[in-house]
Amino acid sequence: MTWRVGVVGSPIAHSLSPLLHETGLKLCGLEGTSRRVELDLKGAKKLGTILKADFDALSVTSPLKSAAFELCDEVSEVASRTKSVNSLLVREGRVLGASTDGEGFLNAVMRSYGPVIENAHVVVLGAGGAASAIVDALVH
Repeated sequence: MTWRVGVVGSPIAHSLSPLLHETGLKLCGLEGTSRRVELDLKGAKKLGTILKADFDALSVTSPLKSAAFELCDEVSEVASRTKSVNSLLVREGRVLGASTDGEGFLNAVMRSYGPVIENAHVVVLGAGGAASAIVDALVH
């Protein structure tokens, strides 16, 4: 299988996701390409069509994480709690969604500072999908 992956959102031209995707594919011994898709909230209705026609998997960034959630046939527990998705995978015509922002944030903090989360006082600035996923990860 040759993977067709990408990242969608707006603005997107600065995203390093295609480089990360293609490096990850190579490290796993897989073939594939990744590309950016500029799509703002006004074009969110196109997301499902673009996904199923052109991609096997997509990373989703602002402002489309809630719209991506609505496309899913099945979602992870975190995505269900936050009503937000940053990862889409198409399998057998079904769209699977996950929210990995919170876990990724906690992993980065703990790698840099050690296990400092327990009993910490935290302020999260923002109200989007990543912020809700980070709060969810901190709570759980």
